[in-house]
Amino acid sequence: VIKKMVKDGMVFYLPKDIVSGDFYWFERVRKGRNDYLVIACADATGHGVPGAIMSIMGSNQLTNIIYYQNYLDPQKILARLDKNIKFELYREEQDETKKEGMEIGICVINLDDYVLEYAGVGIPLHFIRDKKLETFKPLRDMAGGIDGEEREVEGKIPKYSIELKKGDRIYLSSDGFQDQFGGDSDKKFMAKRLKSLLEEISELPMEVQAKIIGERFLTWK
Repeated sequence: VIKKMVKDGMVFYLPKDIVSGDFYWFERVRKGRNDYLVIACADATGHGVPGAIMSIMGSNQLTNIIYYQNYLDPQKILARLDKNIKFELYREEQDETKKEGMEIGICVINLDDYVLEYAGVGIPLHFIRDKKLETFKPLRDMAGGIDGEEREVEGKIPKYSIELKKGDRIYLSSDGFQDQFGGDSDKKFMAKRLKSLLEEISELPMEVQAKIIGERFLTWK
Protein backbone atom coordinates (compact mmCIF):
# COMPACT_ATOMS: atom_id res chain seq x y z
CA VAL A 1 0.00 0.00 0.00
CA ILE A 2 2.79 2.42 0.94
CA LYS A 3 4.76 1.73 -2.27
CA LYS A 4 1.66 2.39 -4.37
CA MET A 5 1.11 5.79 -2.75
CA VAL A 6 4.59 7.09 -1.94
CA LYS A 7 7.50 7.07 -4.37
CA ASP A 8 10.10 6.85 -1.65
CA GLY A 9 9.00 5.40 1.70
CA MET A 10 10.11 2.74 4.14
CA VAL A 11 9.14 0.87 7.28
CA PHE A 12 11.63 -0.51 9.79
CA TYR A 13 9.66 -2.93 11.92
CA LEU A 14 11.44 -5.44 14.13
CA PRO A 15 9.15 -6.80 16.89
CA LYS A 16 10.88 -8.21 19.96
CA ASP A 17 8.39 -11.11 19.95
CA ILE A 18 6.25 -12.67 17.21
CA VAL A 19 3.46 -10.29 18.14
CA SER A 20 4.06 -6.68 19.08
CA GLY A 21 2.73 -3.73 21.05
CA ASP A 22 3.99 -1.37 18.32
CA PHE A 23 2.00 -0.87 15.11
CA TYR A 24 1.70 1.48 12.17
CA TRP A 25 -1.38 2.55 10.19
CA PHE A 26 -1.27 4.04 6.70
CA GLU A 27 -4.09 4.83 4.28
CA ARG A 28 -5.19 7.15 1.51
CA VAL A 29 -8.53 8.77 2.30
CA ARG A 30 -10.79 10.86 0.10
CA LYS A 31 -12.97 13.58 1.62
CA GLY A 32 -14.98 15.83 -0.69
CA ARG A 33 -12.69 16.72 -3.57
CA ASN A 34 -9.47 16.28 -1.62
CA ASP A 35 -7.19 13.27 -1.13
CA TYR A 36 -5.24 12.72 2.08
CA LEU A 37 -2.52 10.41 3.29
CA VAL A 38 -2.89 9.44 6.93
CA ILE A 39 0.16 7.94 8.64
CA ALA A 40 0.19 6.77 12.26
CA CYS A 41 2.87 5.16 14.41
CA ALA A 42 1.91 3.80 17.81
CA ASP A 43 3.37 2.06 20.84
CA ALA A 44 0.75 0.33 22.98
CA THR A 45 1.26 -0.56 26.63
CA GLY A 46 2.25 -4.16 27.27
CA HIS A 47 4.42 -6.67 25.43
CA GLY A 48 3.66 -9.91 23.65
CA VAL A 49 -0.01 -10.90 23.48
CA PRO A 50 -1.40 -8.10 25.76
CA GLY A 51 0.49 -5.50 23.69
CA ALA A 52 -0.71 -7.08 20.45
CA ILE A 53 -4.34 -7.00 21.63
CA MET A 54 -3.93 -3.28 22.37
CA SER A 55 -2.39 -2.81 18.90
CA ILE A 56 -5.35 -4.51 17.21
CA MET A 57 -7.77 -2.38 19.19
CA GLY A 58 -5.86 0.81 18.33
CA SER A 59 -5.68 -0.05 14.63
CA ASN A 60 -9.41 -0.85 14.52
CA GLN A 61 -10.21 2.38 16.34
CA LEU A 62 -8.22 4.42 13.80
CA THR A 63 -10.10 2.75 10.93
CA ASN A 64 -13.40 3.53 12.64
CA ILE A 65 -12.54 7.15 13.52
CA ILE A 66 -10.96 8.07 10.16
CA TYR A 67 -13.02 6.04 7.68
CA TYR A 68 -16.45 5.81 9.26
CA GLN A 69 -16.56 8.93 11.42
CA ASN A 70 -14.69 11.02 8.79
CA TYR A 71 -12.18 12.62 11.17
CA LEU A 72 -9.12 14.05 9.40
CA ASP A 73 -7.83 16.57 11.94
CA PRO A 74 -5.03 14.71 13.82
CA GLN A 75 -5.83 16.58 17.04
CA LYS A 76 -9.48 15.48 16.90
CA ILE A 77 -8.52 11.91 15.88
CA LEU A 78 -6.31 11.59 18.97
CA ALA A 79 -8.91 13.09 21.31
CA ARG A 80 -11.55 10.66 20.02
CA LEU A 81 -9.07 7.76 20.22
CA ASP A 82 -8.34 8.68 23.85
CA LYS A 83 -12.07 8.69 24.61
CA ASN A 84 -12.67 5.33 22.87
CA ILE A 85 -9.75 3.59 24.59
CA LYS A 86 -11.01 4.80 27.98
CA PHE A 87 -14.42 3.35 27.12
CA GLU A 88 -13.00 0.03 25.85
CA LEU A 89 -10.78 -0.47 28.90
CA TYR A 90 -13.29 0.67 31.49
CA ARG A 91 -13.40 -1.45 34.60
CA GLU A 92 -15.68 -0.96 37.60
CA GLU A 93 -12.65 -0.95 39.86
CA GLN A 94 -9.76 0.67 38.07
CA ASP A 95 -6.22 0.86 39.37
CA GLU A 96 -5.51 4.59 39.05
CA THR A 97 -1.75 4.00 39.31
CA LYS A 98 -1.71 1.83 36.18
CA LYS A 99 -2.65 3.69 33.03
CA GLU A 100 -3.18 1.71 29.87
CA GLY A 101 -3.28 3.06 26.35
CA MET A 102 -0.81 3.97 23.65
CA GLU A 103 1.70 6.57 22.58
CA ILE A 104 0.86 7.62 19.04
CA GLY A 105 1.88 10.17 16.42
CA ILE A 106 -0.34 11.00 13.42
CA CYS A 107 0.47 12.85 10.20
CA VAL A 108 -2.31 13.89 7.81
CA ILE A 109 -1.04 15.10 4.42
CA ASN A 110 -3.36 16.97 2.07
CA LEU A 111 -2.31 15.72 -1.38
CA ASP A 112 -3.85 18.73 -3.12
CA ASP A 113 -1.90 21.49 -1.39
CA TYR A 114 0.88 19.37 0.23
CA VAL A 115 0.25 20.63 3.74
CA LEU A 116 1.11 18.21 6.53
CA GLU A 117 -0.65 18.36 9.89
CA TYR A 118 0.90 16.47 12.80
CA ALA A 119 -0.32 15.83 16.32
CA GLY A 120 1.11 13.38 18.80
CA VAL A 121 0.81 11.86 22.24
CA GLY A 122 4.17 10.47 23.31
CA ILE A 123 5.56 10.05 19.76
CA PRO A 124 7.30 13.03 18.13
CA LEU A 125 7.66 13.91 14.45
CA HIS A 126 11.23 14.12 13.15
CA PHE A 127 11.24 16.35 10.08
CA ILE A 128 14.29 16.88 7.87
CA ARG A 129 14.71 19.60 5.25
CA ASP A 130 18.11 20.19 3.62
CA LYS A 131 19.79 17.73 6.03
CA LYS A 132 18.63 19.73 9.08
CA LEU A 133 16.41 17.88 11.55
CA GLU A 134 13.62 19.55 13.50
CA THR A 135 11.61 17.67 16.12
CA PHE A 136 7.96 18.55 16.65
CA LYS A 137 7.10 17.56 20.21
CA PRO A 138 4.00 15.63 21.29
CA LEU A 139 1.97 15.81 24.47
CA ARG A 140 3.84 13.78 27.10
CA ASP A 141 1.11 11.30 27.94
CA MET A 142 -0.68 8.38 26.30
CA ALA A 143 -3.99 8.09 24.45
CA GLY A 144 -6.37 6.39 26.83
CA GLY A 145 -4.83 8.04 29.88
CA ILE A 146 -5.22 11.81 29.31
CA ASP A 147 -7.19 13.57 32.03
CA GLY A 148 -10.38 15.33 30.94
CA GLU A 149 -13.32 15.00 28.57
CA GLU A 150 -12.82 14.77 24.80
CA ARG A 151 -12.87 18.54 24.16
CA GLU A 152 -10.46 19.22 27.03
CA VAL A 153 -8.13 16.48 25.77
CA GLU A 154 -8.19 17.96 22.25
CA GLY A 155 -7.08 21.33 23.67
CA LYS A 156 -4.10 19.71 25.44
CA ILE A 157 -2.68 18.03 22.33
CA PRO A 158 -0.35 20.28 20.30
CA LYS A 159 -0.87 20.41 16.51
CA TYR A 160 1.64 21.57 13.90
CA SER A 161 1.18 22.48 10.23
CA ILE A 162 4.01 22.24 7.67
CA GLU A 163 4.00 23.26 3.99
CA LEU A 164 5.90 20.42 2.36
CA LYS A 165 8.60 20.88 -0.28
CA LYS A 166 10.24 18.36 -2.58
CA GLY A 167 12.97 16.48 -0.73
CA ASP A 168 11.44 16.80 2.77
CA ARG A 169 11.77 13.70 4.95
CA ILE A 170 9.19 12.68 7.55
CA TYR A 171 9.90 10.14 10.32
CA LEU A 172 7.66 8.70 13.02
CA SER A 173 9.14 6.21 15.46
CA SER A 174 8.29 4.47 18.70
CA ASP A 175 10.96 4.47 21.42
CA GLY A 176 11.97 0.87 20.62
CA PHE A 177 15.08 1.85 18.65
CA GLN A 178 16.36 4.59 20.96
CA ASP A 179 15.75 2.45 24.09
CA GLN A 180 17.71 -0.54 22.76
CA PHE A 181 20.63 -1.46 25.02
CA GLY A 182 23.99 -2.17 23.39
CA GLY A 183 27.22 -0.55 22.29
CA ASP A 184 30.53 -0.87 24.14
CA SER A 185 28.98 0.10 27.50
CA ASP A 186 25.63 -1.72 27.10
CA LYS A 187 23.66 1.55 27.30
CA LYS A 188 20.60 2.84 25.46
CA PHE A 189 21.00 4.06 21.87
CA MET A 190 19.22 7.30 22.90
CA ALA A 191 17.16 9.83 20.92
CA LYS A 192 20.13 12.13 20.24
CA ARG A 193 22.05 9.35 18.48
CA LEU A 194 18.95 8.38 16.49
CA LYS A 195 18.47 11.96 15.29
CA SER A 196 22.12 12.15 14.21
CA LEU A 197 21.71 8.89 12.29
CA LEU A 198 18.61 10.19 10.47
CA GLU A 199 20.41 13.42 9.52
CA GLU A 200 23.42 11.45 8.31
CA ILE A 201 21.39 9.23 5.96
CA SER A 202 18.55 11.64 5.08
CA GLU A 203 19.54 12.24 1.43
CA LEU A 204 19.71 8.54 0.56
CA PRO A 205 16.74 6.65 -0.95
CA MET A 206 14.41 5.43 1.78
CA GLU A 207 14.98 1.74 1.05
CA VAL A 208 18.72 2.29 1.51
CA GLN A 209 18.00 4.19 4.74
CA ALA A 210 16.00 1.22 6.05
CA LYS A 211 18.94 -1.09 5.33
CA ILE A 212 21.42 1.20 7.13
CA ILE A 213 19.04 1.65 10.10
CA GLY A 214 18.71 -2.14 10.39
CA GLU A 215 22.46 -2.68 10.22
CA ARG A 216 23.12 0.05 12.79
CA PHE A 217 20.50 -1.39 15.13
CA LEU A 218 21.88 -4.94 14.98
CA THR A 219 25.48 -3.73 15.39
CA TRP A 220 24.47 -1.68 18.45
CA LYS A 221 22.50 -4.59 19.91
